[in-house]
Amino acid sequence: MKTLSDRSSAGLTLVEVVVLVVVLSLAAALAMPALGQARRAAMNAQCQNNLGAQAKGFGNYAAANRSELPNAPVSPGGAGIDAIYGPKWQTQYYFASRALPLAAFDFPNPGIITMQNPANNNALNSVTWNSMEGPGGYFMWLVPYMDEITQPKSKVAALSDVFLAPSDASGLANWAAIRKGLLNGSAYPPIRRNEWPSPYAGQFGAFARLGSYRFASCAMLDYRLFLQDSPTTVFNVRIRPSNFSSVVRRNTLANIRVPSGKVLLWQWFTSCTPDVSHWFEPNALTPVMLGDGSVRTIVPFLDGLPGKPEGPDFTGPILSASFIAQGGTVHYPLHFFATWGGLQGRDLASPGPAPVFDPAAAWATPEQD
Repeated sequence: MKTLSDRSSAGLTLVEVVVLVVVLSLAAALAMPALGQARRAAMNAQCQNNLGAQAKGFGNYAAANRSELPNAPVSPGGAGIDAIYGPKWQTQYYFASRALPLAAFDFPNPGIITMQNPANNNALNSVTWNSMEGPGGYFMWLVPYMDEITQPKSKVAALSDVFLAPSDASGLANWAAIRKGLLNGSAYPPIRRNEWPSPYAGQFGAFARLGSYRFASCAMLDYRLFLQDSPTTVFNVRIRPSNFSSVVRRNTLANIRVPSGKVLLWQWFTSCTPDVSHWFEPNALTPVMLGDGSVRTIVPFLDGLPGKPEGPDFTGPILSASFIAQGGTVHYPLHFFATWGGLQGRDLASPGPAPVFDPAAAWATPEQD
């Protein structure tokens, strides 16, 4: 007769092994969605922490610069400077150059263009280092004011992961490669080239990802570009040295009419959401930083206000993204990218009625020392 110990030493039967495998497979299948959801929640929480740290950087910047929103530095003026970067006290046409370095960033002259096409395909696709403009390279302006970056003049420390979403695998890999090159003594390569030179070439070529977040271009522009009846609108303006000073502005916190409803920073690539890559797609969970410094996670497609070009309460996006899909063309509103009223408009609903639109307050700008 077989005893209990005999039965145990005999091991599992084939049927028992099959049953065990089936049970474990079912348990794993049931657990996977929950694990994936928990992982995405953790990444989203880290994204909010990143934006919270940047919000503090915005506050530090404003405290040191007469309540201004981040922008390229002002030109020091002088011989050899005025013609390229602009006259004294004007926002620089280019920034972070060898001639006028910015913290740890010193690209070959003339540097990075501050803004060129605020609301066209070039600006929309300016998400790589070699096509960078101010709204994508805003983090360079923040670096000296970030509490997390203790060595703002260190090239490696300045490329902080606080500007990268934890789910942005491409951005994380690209920045790690750039840091490695800088540690090996390499300099920053020229902007707007098809390939970055050695040691960067071959690692990510022309498509090195910028940070994961985007700065609203309206924070740097005259609000009148975003009015329907304006003689020159954001649709058709191409910024050149000849008109730069008339459209690029050093806006202040006071120029934001509804701070709790205006998005200044948002996660451009929303890979926290399965099968979604950009913030404007349906169901895309997107962390945002508002004009009052608060951070939220929203679904712009659902939570963003619709486009309303008529004042006094301007809301929502001016433009949409179009995709050819099976059965026809699909249009998605481009929330936050170019919005009616600029800083005088709203992107999200906010508590209480919106303040009355005041053109004088919208146009106010600090005096230069």
